[in-house]
Amino acid sequence: MRSDRGQSRTLLLLAALVLLCGGLLWWPAWRQHAHLQKQIVHQQQQLLGAEGQTQDLSQLAREVQQMRRELASNHKLLPPQDELAVLLREVSTKISLHQLLDASIASQATVHGPDYQTLPLEVKFSGASTGALGFVKSLEDMPRVSRMTTLRLERQDKTGMVQGSLRLNAFFYTPQGAAR
Repeated sequence: MRSDRGQSRTLLLLAALVLLCGGLLWWPAWRQHAHLQKQIVHQQQQLLGAEGQTQDLSQLAREVQQMRRELASNHKLLPPQDELAVLLREVSTKISLHQLLDASIASQATVHGPDYQTLPLEVKFSGASTGALGFVKSLEDMPRVSRMTTLRLERQDKTGMVQGSLRLNAFFYTPQGAAR
């Protein structure tokens, strides 16, 4: 019996030793598994949060493409700053072409921007209403970036003659670092 008892104890001790060794090997793997599970959940939450950002980026990309299409379809240009004489000749030619009378062109002080200058022009004229409207339309159709900020037309009499004035801001490209 003694040997049975010794064998039982040995077997029990061996089983405890096997369980202890198995537990020592299993415990770190279980902890690592739990840590990896937490990381997976955290990364999934980050992905869900970033999903809205990717939709915003897609919208931004569509807007940039639209702006590029609009820019490509715009045939107006920003001429260099030394084309002031060309602009004044263009406006004078358009005045003559539309048979406007008593015309005057006065340039105002140049407004400086970071890479551009704006030259305000005050144009006064009189003539037939069709000529005045044609003149305004031709200024809008010029192949340069410009903006008409003020337009005033007054009928002079019942013959269709008008007296008008407008303010036209013409934009010119200025290389960076150019003297102001």
